[in-house]
This record gives sequence, C-alpha cells and structure tokens, in this order.
Amino acid sequence: MSNDEDKPKRKRRSTKKSASSSSSRAPKRSKKEASGGSKRSTGKSSSRSKLEDEVLSNVQSSKPKKGASSSRPKKSSSSSRSKPKKTRKKRQVKKSTKKAPSVVLRGASSLFVGLILGVLFCGYCTFLAAEQDVEKWLAPSPQDQVRNNGSVWSAEMKVWVGAPISKEVLSSYLQASGYTLVSKIEQSFDFIEKKDALVINNKSAPKPQTATELTIFFSEQGIFSIEDRNGRKRSSAVLKPINLANFYQRNSSAKITIRLDKIPAHIPEAILAMEDSRFYEHEGVDFIGLTRAVVVNLLLSSRAQGASTITQQLVKNLILNNSAKTYKRKAREALRALALEQQLSKTELLELYLNEVYLGQVNGRAVVGVGQAAKIYFGKSVERLSVGEAAMLSGIISAPNAYSPLRHPEKAQERRDITLKRMLDLGKIDPKTYEMYKGAELELNIIPERRRANWFVDAAVESVEAQLGVGSIAEQAFEVQTTLSPVLQYSLEQVTKKTLADLIAKRPYLKDAQVAAVVLQANTGDVLAMVGGRDYQDSQFNRAIYAKRQVGSTSKPFLYGLLFEHDKELSPGCWVEDKEMSINIDGKIWTPQNYDHGYRGEMTLREALRVSRNVPTVNIYQKLRTEQDNPEFFSEFGKKVGLYDISNAPSNALGAFNASPLEMAAAYSVFANQGRFVDSRFISTVKDQDQKNAYTPIKQSPKRIMSKETAWMVQSMLETVVKEGTAKSAKKYGATGALAGKTGTTNDNNDAWFVGYDSAVIVAVWVGFDKGKSLGLTGSQAALPIWSLFMATSRAKRDSDFTSLNNLVKLDVCLDFPECLEEGQDWFVRGSKPNDMCTLFEYEEESGIELRFFKRGEKGLLDQKEGEEKQEEKEEGFFERLFPRKKDKK
Repeated sequence: MSNDEDKPKRKRRSTKKSASSSSSRAPKRSKKEASGGSKRSTGKSSSRSKLEDEVLSNVQSSKPKKGASSSRPKKSSSSSRSKPKKTRKKRQVKKSTKKAPSVVLRGASSLFVGLILGVLFCGYCTFLAAEQDVEKWLAPSPQDQVRNNGSVWSAEMKVWVGAPISKEVLSSYLQASGYTLVSKIEQSFDFIEKKDALVINNKSAPKPQTATELTIFFSEQGIFSIEDRNGRKRSSAVLKPINLANFYQRNSSAKITIRLDKIPAHIPEAILAMEDSRFYEHEGVDFIGLTRAVVVNLLLSSRAQGASTITQQLVKNLILNNSAKTYKRKAREALRALALEQQLSKTELLELYLNEVYLGQVNGRAVVGVGQAAKIYFGKSVERLSVGEAAMLSGIISAPNAYSPLRHPEKAQERRDITLKRMLDLGKIDPKTYEMYKGAELELNIIPERRRANWFVDAAVESVEAQLGVGSIAEQAFEVQTTLSPVLQYSLEQVTKKTLADLIAKRPYLKDAQVAAVVLQANTGDVLAMVGGRDYQDSQFNRAIYAKRQVGSTSKPFLYGLLFEHDKELSPGCWVEDKEMSINIDGKIWTPQNYDHGYRGEMTLREALRVSRNVPTVNIYQKLRTEQDNPEFFSEFGKKVGLYDISNAPSNALGAFNASPLEMAAAYSVFANQGRFVDSRFISTVKDQDQKNAYTPIKQSPKRIMSKETAWMVQSMLETVVKEGTAKSAKKYGATGALAGKTGTTNDNNDAWFVGYDSAVIVAVWVGFDKGKSLGLTGSQAALPIWSLFMATSRAKRDSDFTSLNNLVKLDVCLDFPECLEEGQDWFVRGSKPNDMCTLFEYEEESGIELRFFKRGEKGLLDQKEGEEKQEEKEEGFFERLFPRKKDKK
C-alpha cells in the first residue's frame, strides 16, 4: 500500500491518540494503539520501539495547523483540539456513507423475500379458494353433475293400415324412438328407407306379435299395407315409444349422459388428438403446451394458438361459466383445473367432458355432448358412430358454429380430415382407415331435437309436478311415460290445421278463431291426443283443458240417460211434447226456444235428440225435477262425471254451463263405456335414473253411473244423430261404421261443439273465439268436420254397428202419435212394463178410441179386448204397448 494511502489511516489513529491524551486516558489509548499496531504489523512489532511510537505521536499531536503562529502554543493546542472534532465529524459522515449500500441491500433482500412469501401465501390462499369452488361444484358427488336429463315419452307407437302418416314422418318418429336409419340392417331396431316403404327390424319390439322384420308400404293417403318378412299381411304393428321432450337441470348442460365404457374408443381418441394430446401426462395444466402457445402468440403478435386442456375447458364452461379472454380468468381457470384434477380421475374427467362438450346449434337448440350430437347430426346412437363421424365432431369443437356441418359443410369436412391426420400421426388409426375417410363427403342425417305434442307435454308435466314438485322432472331426471299415441296426435294436428285453414279461406273473419280437441281411450280414459289451439307458437294457452265454454246441446244426452234411469219403462221410442212452454224462475218467466223458433208437437225421444230440439229436453228436465222432488238432481249428476259447473237453473238443460273439451270427452265415457265413468289421465309411469318407479298414478276403476242398458239406449240415439241427424254429414268426410255423437251450438253461434265416439276412442272438438264473439257457424259446420276427418282414419277397421246387449229387445213402436198409422221399431229393456201411454205428458182419450196392441214383427194390428191384456203379456214375442188410435173409417 502506498504512503498516500497510509496517511489517512495513520492520521485517524493520531487523532484518536490526541483526543485521548487531552482527556488524560493514556492507558486506554496505548492499549488501543498496541492492538491496532499488532493488526497492521502482522508479527513485525519489533521493528518499531515504544519510544519511536511515543515520539511520533507527540510530533503529530504538536504539529501546528497550517498558517498558524508558532508563538501561540495554546491556541495551536486549542486548534489541534478543535480540528479532531471536525475530523471526527467528517469521519462519522464518511462512515455512514460507507455503510449505506449494505443497508439498502439488506432492505431490498428483505423486501424481495417478503414479496416472494406474500405471493406464495396469496397463491396458496387462491388455490384453497379454487379447491373450495371445485368441491362445491362437485358436491355431493361428481355423478350428480353427469346425469341423465328429464324426459317425456309417448306410449308405444301403434301404426295401422290406413293411418294418415307419410313415410318421411314415420321415419322421423322411428329415429325419435331410438331406431337407427342405416343402409344395411345389421341389428335390432335398424331400419332402411326404400322408395315407397320402410323396412324395420323390430325383433325386440315390446309386443311379441310384432317382434319381427316389418315392411310398411305407403301411398299418398298414408299407410297402404303392412307385411312381415314372410309376406303375410298385418292390419297393425306396435313400435317403440317416441321422445316427446327433454328437460334439463338448471345450470347444467348435460343432455344425454353416456358412460365412458359405452363410448367407442375412437371417439375420445379423436377428441384428445385435437384438443389435448397430452391429457394423460399433465395435471390439469399443460405447461409444455402453454409455453409453445406463448411463443407462437408472441411471434404472431396475437392469440392465435390456445393451450387449454380439456380440464381447463370443463372449468371454464361448467365452474367459472366465463368465456372472457383475460389473464385473470385464465389464472383462475388454471388453478381450478389443478384442483379438479386432484378430485377426479382422468377417466371421470374424460367422461364428463364427452358428455358436456358443446357441439353447435341446430334449429336454435344447443347440441351438447357426443351422445346428443350423434343423434342430431347422424340420427344414430353414439355406439354406432364411425371413425370419420367421430373425427368430424372432434374437428368442430374449437369453433362449433364456424365449422357447423349445416352452415359450412366444406369447413367441417376440412376439419375432419385434419383430425384424421392427427390421429394417424399419433398412431390412433392406421393408414388404411385414414385413406378410407379422408376426402369422403359428409353423410349427415339431421334429426334436430324438438318437442312434439306441445300442449299434451305441458299437461303431462303439470300432472307429474303436481305430485312430485315443480321442476322435479328436470332436477331428478325423471323419465315420464305418457299415454299419448304419436300417430293419432299427428292425425289430430293435421286435421285441425287443415279444417281451420279451410274455414278461414271461406270466411276470412275467422282468422283469429281458435280450436281445441282431445282424444280419449274409451275404456281407460287415457289421453291419446290433444290440440290446445290454432298455433302453439302464438299461444301456449291450452284450450282443451282450461277454456271452459258453454257446451250447448252436447249436454242433452245426459238428461235422456237420467230419464231412462228414472223410469225403466221408458225407451227412445216413447213420446215427448215439443210445444211452447214457460217456466217461472224466481219471478222471471223463461220461454225456451228451438233452434228454428218453431214447434213440432209430439215426437219420440229419439227424434227429439236426432234433430236436437230444445223444448222437449226442457220438458224432460222439468219432469225429472218434479218427480224426483230434487232441484239439484242435474248438478249432482254432473259432479259424478266431472262437470262441476252445472247449476240448478233450468237453462242448464240446454247446456248453459261451462266445461272444457277434456271434461266433456271424459263425461261421454258414461255412454261409450256402458254406463261407467272413467276420468282422463296423461301419465302411465314415472321412473327415476335407476329405472325404478318414482310415481305411478292410481289407475281409477270405472265408476258405475247408470245401467248399461240405459247407456246403450242413449248410445243408440246418438248413433242416429250421426247417421240421420245433425251430424249426418260425417259420412261425407269418410267417417263410417259404428259412430255416435252429438253436435252443440250455443246462443248467437258463439261456440261450436261436437263430442262423439266409436268403440275405441272418444273425441271432443270445440271451435270459437277466445273473447266469445259470434262464430257464425253451428257445431255441425265448424266442429263436426274435424271430428269426422279424424275418425275416418283413426283405426284400421271399425264395425258397422255397436254390439247390442242381451238384455235389450227391439219391438214395434208407433211413429205418428196419436194416429199410429206408421210403425217402426225401437229398443226396450227386456221384461219392462211401460206405462199405458209411454209418453212424458198427459193425453186425454177421445170417445170411441180403442186400445190396441202392437205385435212384434207384424205390420198389421191385432184387436184385443181389455180383459185379455194379462194373457197377451205372457206370450213370448209380444210386448204390451198401448197407444190411443181413432176408429178406422169405413
């Protein structure tokens, strides 16, 4: 070290010594100097004596300040004392300046360590929050997130010769049932399309008699014939139920849940090849892929390449439900992906992804999961997807709408080929398979998910949820089996649409008119078909159930039945008056009128119902009310058959009470079901996800309301209405065979009704305006055509007449009361003894009138004496029937 460098140090030491000397602390000073000397000399202290050190010290301490007088030693001493103070001050400043870098370094180090610890702590807390989010989403178990959707199904689909359904419609129904359209039949429930036929492998069908291969031939009118594989003709066949609607859980996009072991291996392989080829190597975040994506994006100055794993995609779509492209969201997504990988196995994650992946939209409905995509895009189950079809689905995942096979088939095909190439590169397919599908045209068979029979589905859902809770079908994933007949529903929809369009074309003022119709199975009350309005898209209000309107003359058959129940001696051949009458109702006079405002005098009950006369019906009402001494007899009857709005007013005899088409159809089951009432129902069973019965409606036993003889006689009268009365135009629309029914028209033609049936189904139809203004049409003009067109094709074959009862006999009656110049026949209960006049009114005999008997099967009259009555009553083949008749003119 140079002398220049040494001097400051020595000066500092001498300064310390001078300061110490002035304060008389010599021992301490010499100790400090000795110590300092030893350090510097490093073993050479012998080269310097104590005397030299002391002299040198004295010289340094007595050295005058530059510029000071040598004659003033005290001042020089004072000056030397003050100078060390300044030197000490400077030394302290220099010392603090020298230590500053180490303090800053220590502070910076502490700050850095604290920052790192804070970041780690915040990261840990954020990861804990991510874990909690994942656990909350998974609770109570991942299986609850991957579950079936709720669904509503029809009854087994019955088709028959003459059914008005086209090949195209039936083909779509088959695919909605789970049948697969193929080019070659290979297994059960495959079918192929031919020019005018469908060939169906129905070997596992629900009905043994149709469990075979069927060929259904079509004409322009519908099904022309049905044959089995041996060429034998069949009148009908039973197929699987069809899906009517699906219901999804809130905050869940799962549509069709399929276990991974049920999905062909080439489907997940294709998806992983495009979306996450390192799926089995990372723990939720692919850092290699992430690094590659960052580099590519930096080079391209854009976000051209993503690096989301399928675990991250699940987090983004299901947990975060956020597609925003921000770093904050990506960070949250990555943490939750790591947490999700800790909770679920790779198999569970892949299964969940396959059932939740978004695959575009068809007809405005999202396609979610490979199961749903297979059905919608290809019309088959996921198990039947080929490698090429799986590759197409995999290729469109990154941008399902941009690569939609419907809107951009060329892009979808290009993406499929890219997927195939990646599968080849990864060794998932061989070159032969790659060449087989590469460049091939897309073979789509679009079966969009849709709701069918909307009004019926609404009613069925309401029926279930009234028992199991609102939203239970979706939340509990119930499978609802209903009573609906798909072919009858289709027929009813087409008929109502066509008839209303025809009415509007002829009468444009009917453009806002509405229609409602319902079809019930006669012996069970099952609702087979329902239309609740003109257009479900315009109005979801179900008029078949909730539009209660005055029923008009459709109520009349109930009073005729009550009459026969009241007096077993009466029959449709008995007489009633059609004359002007007035009734006092609480001080007000009511005069019922016929439709033509005229009167016909006396007429048979059958004739009165055939032409729908009002006054005779009021006469019946008054007779029953008086003789039973019960003003509530009609309302009490109404409650038994589900008509709860019937009051005690005489005008109710003419249908001045409200009911819905569904209620009227059910009430007519009394006649169609031989006197037994059975209420309507929509649901057969409700099953949970394990196919266990969650709810089975109690099947009501038909209730006996009137005797079967009474019901049959009223049915016979209603048959006359269709064949010869106000509904005789039904045959013009093709409705023939054993049919019975009644028209109904309310005041000012506000409501047009027809309720009728055959031995299988009951159909009620209403046409009118929602606001109740005049329709300007009668029931036979507006409602009857719909009923008739439907009944014309509602079954394969219909008997020409209803089967008669053994307890009824057909006997001669007088057709022109009171002269009895014309004879006819009508039904009577065997063994009954009618009253003398068989009339519902009093009749005074004129002088000279003879009592005459009518012999069954003979046209002539047989005079009898009054004393021989009892003898004739005993003879078989005779029926006592007394009618007054004027003497024959000679």
